Amino acid sequence: MSKSIETSLTSLRNRAPRRRGAAIPIIIAGTVALGCLAFLMYWSFFRNSNEIVVDAILKPVIEGEFVAKVLDQGEVQSAENVEIKCQVGSRNGNVTVIDAVKEGSKVYGGDWLVTLDSTAFEKELEQQKLAVSNAQTQVIQSVAQLEAAKATKQEYLEGTFLEQLRTIDNDIFNAQQTLTESEAFLDHSIKLQAKGFITKQQLRTDQINLEKAKNSLELALQRKSVLEKITKKKDVILLDSDIAAAEVAVKNAEESKRIEENQLDEVEQQLDYCSIVVPEGVSGEVVYHKEFDRRGGSEWVLEPGAQVRERQVLIKLPNQDKMEIKVLINEQSITAIQEKMPATISVDALPNVNLKGYVTRVNSYAEQGGWGSSSAIREYAVFVRIIDPPRELIPGMNASVTIQTEFQADVLQAPLQCIYAANDTNFVLRKTGENTFETTEVKIAGENSINVWIEDGVDKGDMLVMDPGQYRELMDLPEQEVDDRIKLPEGAEAAATQEKAKEVEASKKASAEKRKSMKDKSKKSGQRKAKGDSKGKEVTGGGKSKRGGGPGGGGGGGSMDSRIDDMMSRYDSNSDGKIDSEEFAEIDGRFSGFIKRADANGDGEYTREEIKKFFDNMAKQFGGGGGGGGRPPGR
Repeated sequence: MSKSIETSLTSLRNRAPRRRGAAIPIIIAGTVALGCLAFLMYWSFFRNSNEIVVDAILKPVIEGEFVAKVLDQGEVQSAENVEIKCQVGSRNGNVTVIDAVKEGSKVYGGDWLVTLDSTAFEKELEQQKLAVSNAQTQVIQSVAQLEAAKATKQEYLEGTFLEQLRTIDNDIFNAQQTLTESEAFLDHSIKLQAKGFITKQQLRTDQINLEKAKNSLELALQRKSVLEKITKKKDVILLDSDIAAAEVAVKNAEESKRIEENQLDEVEQQLDYCSIVVPEGVSGEVVYHKEFDRRGGSEWVLEPGAQVRERQVLIKLPNQDKMEIKVLINEQSITAIQEKMPATISVDALPNVNLKGYVTRVNSYAEQGGWGSSSAIREYAVFVRIIDPPRELIPGMNASVTIQTEFQADVLQAPLQCIYAANDTNFVLRKTGENTFETTEVKIAGENSINVWIEDGVDKGDMLVMDPGQYRELMDLPEQEVDDRIKLPEGAEAAATQEKAKEVEASKKASAEKRKSMKDKSKKSGQRKAKGDSKGKEVTGGGKSKRGGGPGGGGGGGSMDSRIDDMMSRYDSNSDGKIDSEEFAEIDGRFSGFIKRADANGDGEYTREEIKKFFDNMAKQFGGGGGGGGRPPGR
């Protein structure tokens, strides 16, 4: 028995090495078989790429209430406020707050609110009182000078002129008497000389005296004429001018006095403005006005030491019976909002209170952006009046407002993801049989963030494909329409065509240089990998390495990039970086069915990124890892 066992053990020891040696070819054969199977599956998949198996998510068309809403944040404020402003016109541009009433205080007409610094106005008041006194003195002096000018004229007309006139009249009278006497004396002398009682010389003397008497009379008459016709007129003009100048001086002095008195009143008014009180007939709860600087920085606060400007709002006394929410709505939603639309309101500070309201006003202009804001999105203010606001509601509270922009009781609806838009027309992919689908044009009357309101095109219960853009090969869509070109001025079109040709040529040249650079990088990368260690971390053949190629052999990532660049160079005829519908039509049928699956966003165009992502996914699915694999079918 022992010999038999020993013989058996010996036989087993002799056969064991042969079995271990036979296992290696078996493993190699199995590996080859698996690789062939993977390649056949990969080839079969792309060869039958036109045979589409639809495993889509379907959603039914339902009938019910359709509600479209716009939700946004806002701030509570009063729709009717009494604004308390700073009326002080500071000479330096700002005035300092000395003290202010506590925010939230209940105030009534005549109650004190704010005290502003009045030191500068008190000093100005003393100076202005002195200026008014000087102006009053000037008025008194000007009036006295006017009266003196008038008296001087009266004195001349009733005194000086008459005195001069009478003096001349006396001279005329004396001259006439002397002339009469001279004439009589000459007549007598002529008779005496004829009788020889006097000499001729004596007669001549009497004749000269007569001539002198005549000249004296003429001179007196001339003086009287000059006095009455020239001297009097001249003196009266001068006296009238003095009176007119004095009257102007009086008016100027009175105007200066009025200006100084008005300035005094203004200073006194500014002093009164420094103490701000509640207007008569007004009451309310004090709310400090909030504002930010032009750069959107820190909030201005009403407190002692704060600087305020003229006409700046300091305090608001809101009417708590008329409260509203100011909401800033994005420009994409503002066109859906109109006045009188209903709204629901929830206030952060009042969690258990649900309020109702309606839109009262929609601003037609965008809100001013903050300093340095780079956002291109505009916001528009919408005001929502609160119906029956509670007494706990205070201006400044944050609130969420939901505005109902559309409501229909019983309408057909479907998920928003079921709609496919093309050429400004909306389509759905409707299931009609076991594995049949039909492209149907639909008319959309409204939409919200979840559903669309379908007015025509489908019936209740129809099953629609979600995200139909993934199955565009099943859809019967109209051809892409292109707008007519704008007619350019004569000669401009040819110049534009030449410029476009230059751009295309430059783009092709840049693309060729880029491909050459990528090929060079790929070649260098392959050379570096060939010098790697012998542990199989950088296998360049078609095995199971993480960086090796998929079925069909081929290189790694660099090879994939070069093949995609080669494909884009072949089919992207206008070098715009994508394959559009016209360029896609030039691809042969088998390869076009393969490439069609790369359109991830369903826009009918195929970018380099989409194609590369599709190749990578296919290679991973069939065991190729991240490499580019072999040449795609149809190439």
